[in-house]
Amino acid sequence: MEPPAESLERFLSECGLCQRGELRRSRGRVRRLVHDLPAFDSVWIDALLQARVLTGYQARVLSSSDPTRLRVGPCVLIERLGGGRWSETCVAELIGSGGERRVLKRLVVPSDILESVTLRMAELVEAAETVDHPGIVVPAFVEREGRELIVGSRHVDGPSLRELLVRRGRFPAEVVQEIAAGLVEAMSELETAGLVHGGLMPGNVRLNSNGQAVAVDAGVAGALEPTLVVDVTRPPDRYDGIAPEIAADSGAADSRSDMYSLGCLLFELLAGRPPFPVADAVMKLNAHQAIRVADVRDWSPDVPAGLAERVLRLCAHSPSDRPDSWAAAREEWRTARARKTRHSKTFLRQMRSAAPVVYVADRRDGSRVLKLVGGTVVAIGLAAVFWVSQQWSTRNRPSGVVASASAAVDSADDVVKRTVVPKMSGLGHGVWPERSKDGILRLVGSDAWSGVRLEDSESLVVVGVTESDGSRARIVVDAGRPLELHAARVELRGLEIRGPTAQPWVIVHGGSLRVSDCRFVGDADQQAS
Repeated sequence: MEPPAESLERFLSECGLCQRGELRRSRGRVRRLVHDLPAFDSVWIDALLQARVLTGYQARVLSSSDPTRLRVGPCVLIERLGGGRWSETCVAELIGSGGERRVLKRLVVPSDILESVTLRMAELVEAAETVDHPGIVVPAFVEREGRELIVGSRHVDGPSLRELLVRRGRFPAEVVQEIAAGLVEAMSELETAGLVHGGLMPGNVRLNSNGQAVAVDAGVAGALEPTLVVDVTRPPDRYDGIAPEIAADSGAADSRSDMYSLGCLLFELLAGRPPFPVADAVMKLNAHQAIRVADVRDWSPDVPAGLAERVLRLCAHSPSDRPDSWAAAREEWRTARARKTRHSKTFLRQMRSAAPVVYVADRRDGSRVLKLVGGTVVAIGLAAVFWVSQQWSTRNRPSGVVASASAAVDSADDVVKRTVVPKMSGLGHGVWPERSKDGILRLVGSDAWSGVRLEDSESLVVVGVTESDGSRARIVVDAGRPLELHAARVELRGLEIRGPTAQPWVIVHGGSLRVSDCRFVGDADQQAS
């Protein structure tokens, strides 16, 4: 029987995953797997996986075309926590430490912003050195490897609130009270260091074995993207807690926008659903701008009044109606159990059981049945009111962004088939510039352009160049003559788009849409012809 390749054996030893003795003990498993066939390296990897020497993630990486990705600096990756097209978050172990774990986030950053992102990450790590609270995780180090950034932080052993919501639905009110009090205290410590989280959502909050809620990746979202970026290829739940002022002006996150995000998170824990459960990122942003978050008792009547009112204050539509600071919010949330996690710890223990504990109400209690039926009727009525108000908002607010989202789901294949070479056909009276050698169409802030039809078989990137006086490039859309973009990938950046109300401003036909640092301003005086 063939032994494993020398390169594989050496790599496993260097990573501290498998020594020669463990390979010898795996020979029997390899023999049963191959019978009379050659023992390739993949068979040895399968045998080590069966022996639980390797994790499933490690086995997949070792069997890939680039097994060296399993080692990152002095660490070896253990499991994948999540990620997207250009990022990956993994649990890693420090080689030779006897089990010391970290969380490593690998980020592929475009070359044109790599330097600025690296600088912001380094500044974040330096500022975070003063943050020392069990309820917050900030980056501990950042390293650059080619086009990749490696961001390391403390490991929190426990499920995320998103995982628990999917498994068991809404949380008991006493558990949410403990989670909220702990997170408000942690955010107050973060504010003292002059930092904002910028990404509070159920997937970024973990519940450790002691029932402590821990907000992870603090400051990372703002370092990567200082202003709001709308990307329809991302999961819509990433926009569940975007504050109205951020959605309206693509602004940067601050303490009060973090409060709004926390309020939406607590609403979802109590109600079992986000404040605006629509399946489109742009529709979520429009809802946050146009509609106030409802009282959570409309959906969960059993929530105590004090808790519901504090959540509603965090979700206030205007920043001035939220607490002045996290320190002020900490005083509002200070209760006798602010630092206790007894209910959360019991709740987490029940999550690990086969089924949750269920208490059946006494059938003789007719008033309780009437309350439940009445609550169901009220919930259905409120859902109908919400749907009507959302339809009214969509019809009466500037529809340029809404049109972008609905058009972005069109098939990119049709565009590619129709368009063989990039072309530009003007529909308005403005003269648009030619694209630069890097394929970007740049508009200078001192001019204004009208609607135009742009087509490309691959991508369209329209960037507004801001003048020294702060004036932005403006696209002024005439009634019935929107900006039409046909490409598999479309990106709009740094623009101010104006147009008549109740009409589409931007129509996108493609598979991917990305909007960053753009303003959409309705012109009530501009009417349809």
